[in-house]
Amino acid sequence: MSDARERILESAVKIFADNGFNGASTRAIAGAAGVHQPAIAYHFKNKDELWKCAVSSVWNDFMAALNEKMATMPEDADRTYEFVKFYLRYNAEVPETIIFVIQESARSDERSQWFIHNLLSPQAGKLYHAMTGREWPERGSEESLRAISMLSLLTGSTRIFFQRAAAAEASGVDPRSKAFIRIHAETVTTAVKALLQG
Repeated sequence: MSDARERILESAVKIFADNGFNGASTRAIAGAAGVHQPAIAYHFKNKDELWKCAVSSVWNDFMAALNEKMATMPEDADRTYEFVKFYLRYNAEVPETIIFVIQESARSDERSQWFIHNLLSPQAGKLYHAMTGREWPERGSEESLRAISMLSLLTGSTRIFFQRAAAAEASGVDPRSKAFIRIHAETVTTAVKALLQG
């Protein structure tokens, strides 16, 4: 990947995450990347393609980190707790990941459908398996309702990381601290395990 393209993509991730698709301008992305605006058109067909590349980049980085974590997890580890702790820590460090998930899941348009069909749905089973050790349940079953509920709970548990300034001001605790992530992971794991037991 060329240096200019990489800088454009990195800037696009931040600006799309901060402003959403409609609030992000290619002028602002070019300025943040230190390139002239025509450079975006040279590297990306249009703003929609740039957005897809930015979201894919963030999502693929997350899945690569998850794969690495799962490959090194000891067999006797509490899989659910270790997954939840990893998930929270990762999103504390890279809040753009969960910001994109929440932004795109909240709407119903072509971009959100693209995100759901190309990134989220194909990996939902992998996330569920990483968290529970189980295969994704049969569609429409009560267990599938629990699976969706667990993934929703997990997604909601990360909101604090992109509202961290307000949380830190209100509580005096940095949500990115190891102590908070440990306690938050214990709390979320308890809820996830309760859902698993049905």
